[in-house]
Amino acid sequence: MASGRRFIEDFHVMKQLSDDRFIFPWTWTVDNFLKGSFGGHLVSQALMAASSTVKPEMIVHSLHCYFLKLGKANEAMEYHVSYKKDGKTLCHRIVTAVQDGKSVSFFQISFHNEAGEWPSVMSYQPPMPLVPHHSQLRTLEENVLKKAIFFNNEVIYNCLAKEIPFQLKLIDGKVAMWIKVMGNIGSIQNIHRCALGFASDIRSLECVISDSSETKYDLQTSLEHSIWFHKNSTVDDWILYCLELSTMANGRALIHGLFWSEDGHLLATVTQQALFRGKL
Repeated sequence: MASGRRFIEDFHVMKQLSDDRFIFPWTWTVDNFLKGSFGGHLVSQALMAASSTVKPEMIVHSLHCYFLKLGKANEAMEYHVSYKKDGKTLCHRIVTAVQDGKSVSFFQISFHNEAGEWPSVMSYQPPMPLVPHHSQLRTLEENVLKKAIFFNNEVIYNCLAKEIPFQLKLIDGKVAMWIKVMGNIGSIQNIHRCALGFASDIRSLECVISDSSETKYDLQTSLEHSIWFHKNSTVDDWILYCLELSTMANGRALIHGLFWSEDGHLLATVTQQALFRGKL
């Protein structure tokens, strides 16, 4: 089985089949937990493909994804860029992930020439959550070795510790963590945002599981995933990711996440809607 840590290779193994078609040789999954491809990996690959069709000064500022069907992990995935709209400071792409001739996911991705934009007339962000500093915490891998597993999800955390392409430092009592990418991904901002897209799906469904621990779910799957990128990020520095459950109704959970730089800047906002089915 392919390791998630090979995610760094994506920047080198993506092949361009034509002006608007790209292919990756594999997608990752969490063994013994996910039945299909990890959604964050599809998000990052779609961002890479779309970024390859825009000018270098265009930086991704938003992504909206619909997961249509399960992707087969460890098998090739194609990305078709079917719509292009280019303006002076904004441009848009529609990308479809295709496997075995069938659509797996659908993405709307927008880019912004931030350097060419007029100066902002105002700036606002909420205060950064008060959490333990990453220097006070052990990595997930160290916790696994010490058998200090959070939420009793030992199978999941063993897999994440061995395969995830990030160092993770989990914060006890919250669905929150410090993250830092493993390996060198250079200085291109769109690549850092691709990595943030991968990380945006880590532990997201855990918000529902931890807030409704008495409920047993037979099915849990992501339906939609959105990211708004606010400021430049460097994922080879420590970044805080905090998630919370916003609402749960009619079997659908809405999850809200925020990425923060170590010095308190809000880097990105994430929302995800997931389907949960089960009995009390």
